[in-house]
Amino acid sequence: MEVSNVKIQSCPKISIITPVYKAEQYLHRCVDSIIAQSFQDWELLLIDDGSPDNSGKICDEYAAKDFRIKAFHKENGGVASARQTGMVHAIGEYLIHVDPDDWIEENFLNYLFLKATESGADVVYCDLNYVYRKHKIVSSVNPSQNSIECLCQTLKGQLHASLCNKLIVRSLYFDNNIFFTSGVNMMEDMSVVCRVLYFANKIAYVPYALYNYNKCNVNSYTTVLSEKSRSNVLYVVNQIESFFYSNKYSKEIKSALRVFKLISKAMLIVSASTQEERRKYIELFPDINYRIYRKDINFSNYIVLMFADKNLYMANVISLLKRILRWCKFKLNIL
Repeated sequence: MEVSNVKIQSCPKISIITPVYKAEQYLHRCVDSIIAQSFQDWELLLIDDGSPDNSGKICDEYAAKDFRIKAFHKENGGVASARQTGMVHAIGEYLIHVDPDDWIEENFLNYLFLKATESGADVVYCDLNYVYRKHKIVSSVNPSQNSIECLCQTLKGQLHASLCNKLIVRSLYFDNNIFFTSGVNMMEDMSVVCRVLYFANKIAYVPYALYNYNKCNVNSYTTVLSEKSRSNVLYVVNQIESFFYSNKYSKEIKSALRVFKLISKAMLIVSASTQEERRKYIELFPDINYRIYRKDINFSNYIVLMFADKNLYMANVISLLKRILRWCKFKLNIL
């Protein structure tokens, strides 16, 4: 599957959107991996989100060297507003997001684009590599080409909710008024991906791990959940729930949404910084019985929910143990 002798058009086939903030340590690796793509008919939009380091300067240097690369500078507004800025300025037939601390394999765009054109799919996704300091872990999936199945898998945490491994036809966003909510910088992908999958007519899958997801960036929003991040999680849960309640949805989606709420609840309980806050999260979604969805949530989340249901003290102990384990995983680069 090779694309050769591609003539660069005034309107590129693919627009790549990269939000940039405190990324000078990783940005060269990211952009260089894009320049090295075997598929060349692309534009790269580097969105400098008011980064205080040299990231903005690096963006300008790349833009000066390659006409396909465009640098935009804006006041800091968070990753969602940076992604939306890229969406507004993108002119490609397909859109994809590549985060500045990650990098892509040489045939990443090639494989996804050819699959999209051959299958006529609105969305094409591939596997990811979770990259630690010493090794890579392939995040594979049980692939489906049914949009509702993919949506349910995403809500249940079985399919990665990132936009970074998904090539999406541009019209799908704009025809259905799908956009990023400014200020939501945690799980901002989740809300958008759910709407994309809901409206997609056809999904296709490329069975290769072509996107390298950096798990060692301490500046990442997903490394530690701050109070604001926890507030973002609750906002996204409510946003997704409101979306489905205002549109037609099946029993399968309703069930998957309940699983998503349970997973979010467990994450919030573990990351809560005070006992009062933890108690508030424990009382979330009292109408959903976690035992009914045991097969759909992983064992660690089930344990958190079980002890939270029985005893606040034990919930505190479980939360502490999970924090210690997460710290050890990050330091020792193990799963």
